[in-house]
Amino acid sequence: MRYITVFFIALSIVILLSGCNNDGDRESTQIPSLIQDHKFGLHSFGKYYRYKKFEDVGTYEMGPIAVTIEMAEVVKGRSTVEFRTEDHNKLMEMVNVQIKFELNRELRDGFTFNNEHLQLSTNTGELIQQPDEFMSSIIHMSVLETNQKYGNESNLRQFTFLLKDSTVEEIEKATLKIDSPIDHNGQILGEGLEVEIDFSNSEDTTL
Repeated sequence: MRYITVFFIALSIVILLSGCNNDGDRESTQIPSLIQDHKFGLHSFGKYYRYKKFEDVGTYEMGPIAVTIEMAEVVKGRSTVEFRTEDHNKLMEMVNVQIKFELNRELRDGFTFNNEHLQLSTNTGELIQQPDEFMSSIIHMSVLETNQKYGNESNLRQFTFLLKDSTVEEIEKATLKIDSPIDHNGQILGEGLEVEIDFSNSEDTTL
């Protein structure tokens, strides 16, 4: 009887250790990766880590503008470059969204479309009214017209939404809202967009 008891104790220990190893494997796939080469030069501003990433979100039509959301990422880090005094060496948590905008037709009259047309909400209930002006690209009518006129391909822009009430670990989903452009008569051109980005299906950040 004593040998049977010892056997089951030993078996329990093996099962427990196996379970610990499996948990360790799951955790290792969630380790954030140091950003060493970033398309918009984020790595040159300090040490930043990518926690989640989702590519090829989708392409959408919004009145005269074609919108392609190429990538979204959840990032945390510290800036070592003093581009804004209050951010120097401060821990920053953010969602970056890279978007390509193109005019899908020629327009005689201009319209209003800029960074204020973008906002982001998260699964934590946080609402960020517009991208950070210092860390984001600029988009407006003249940029779109110039790209169309000269056939420029450099129409990819990054918009950074700084988290204040949430942590990167809490972010599982984000909803990007883009308001439609408005013509000089105050008329809305097309329907705005509301796109959900599900980071729970994101890629391995180590890639």
